[in-house]
Amino acid sequence: MNEMTQEELEGNKLVAIYMDASITDIPGMQKPIVYPVNGGNSVFLTRLKYHKSMDWLYPVYQKICKFMQSEIFLGHKDNYGKSLLYQSFFRIAALLNHGEDVFLIFKEIVEWIKIYNEKVLEDDK
Repeated sequence: MNEMTQEELEGNKLVAIYMDASITDIPGMQKPIVYPVNGGNSVFLTRLKYHKSMDWLYPVYQKICKFMQSEIFLGHKDNYGKSLLYQSFFRIAALLNHGEDVFLIFKEIVEWIKIYNEKVLEDDK
């Protein structure tokens, strides 16, 4: 079984949290548990597949699309942050339209989430 790289592990964790999952360390367990994932199942953090499965990644893209059309985004006052999110969103869409490798799409979605966390979540605190 292939081990995840640190980049894949951190990216999967970031995506899972964006998708409203909780990550829990359970005493006696060596690996953190992520719950819920894909409809309510829990899995080990090391078993997330956002980096290699469009079945896992596409719902993330759908959530991003909904956010990009939301009043929260459209009414956000940070135009620079909005511009960065738009640019990243269009790169994701272009990668999807060209049938690019899932890992490239994953990396761009991770970048979008990082911008979202920095420019939207931080500004709302």
